[in-house]
Amino acid sequence: MVDIWAPLSGTDWMTFLILAAGIALLTIIGVILLVLTPEEPPDTTAEARERLIAKDRHTADLHRRRLDADAGRADRITRDLT
Repeated sequence: MVDIWAPLSGTDWMTFLILAAGIALLTIIGVILLVLTPEEPPDTTAEARERLIAKDRHTADLHRRRLDADAGRADRITRDLT
């Protein structure tokens, strides 16, 4: 029977064990950080939410105006399509 670990000397075993312990420690820390990290960003105040909603509405209005302009239904009063 062939021993696959036979080529490792004493110092190689210590290096292998240190590397394995480091990888295990980093894996455990990574899992703990993933579990403890909140899913929502900390800036979820009503003010920030309203700002984001206003920005989304402005972007939607801009896209709607651009599509209307492409289709020939542009509003003659509003020229700002930027």
